[in-house]
Amino acid sequence: PKTSGLGGPVGAVAKIDSEDTTNNQYFSFEPYEFPGEAILVPKAGKTVSLPSEEDACYMLVLVTNGKDLTTDVAIFDVEGDQVFEKGPILRFPLPVFTPHLLHGSFAEGVTFEFGES
Repeated sequence: PKTSGLGGPVGAVAKIDSEDTTNNQYFSFEPYEFPGEAILVPKAGKTVSLPSEEDACYMLVLVTNGKDLTTDVAIFDVEGDQVFEKGPILRFPLPVFTPHLLHGSFAEGVTFEFGES
């Protein structure tokens, strides 16, 4: 995948530095992959409302593969400089295809059974 610049309409994710735009970071998916709305999850023990810890989180995004009609979850570590160019720290397929939507994805009648851990 490309790791700089934008990959087209809804083909990339970005980390924007509102104080210094030279620190902006991007990750572009393959031309047939479309990320949905990002969800930010604070790291354990971090307070993202503090300026010193504002990027101490993970970003989760559903990625729709328009070629294979599959959906993955991609997880990025947001903390640090130039972390997006490394790509997701984890990416795994969902057991069902969910169509690309900007604000959430829902599939009627689909539920998941999670085993005990």
